[in-house]
Amino acid sequence: MGKLAFILGVSFGSLLLGYGVRILLRSFAESGRTEIVSKNIKLIATFVLVLAVGALNSRFAVPNGAAPGLSPYLVSCVVWGIGLGLGGTTGYAINPARDFGPRLAHSILPIHGKGKTDWSYAPIPILGPAIGALLAAYLIKFISG
Repeated sequence: MGKLAFILGVSFGSLLLGYGVRILLRSFAESGRTEIVSKNIKLIATFVLVLAVGALNSRFAVPNGAAPGLSPYLVSCVVWGIGLGLGGTTGYAINPARDFGPRLAHSILPIHGKGKTDWSYAPIPILGPAIGALLAAYLIKFISG
């Protein structure tokens, strides 16, 4: 069962990575950002984050649990890796609050010479991570039985 899970995980990961690379290359080829590319990248980033954190803290994967203090370090490494890999395309905001909070403050505060707040883009950092987290949670539930 362990070898089958490993093979399925590697296969799924390579498909997900291939999909993400295709989106990244397409986004770099196009000028400007598009909502579909941005949402998909945030979806992939949050999916990987939730799946990795679920695997790191799963009693199914690690029966005795992670060593004390190791899990926060590993989770921060996953966040850092996601930010380095996907943060340049749409920003580091895989947490919706990291985009919405500053956007709200920018629209409310009387900042001299400020540009547009761009509320048309505001749903993207909320919907992408929400969908990615739900998909990862369903996958974790499916794998763990």
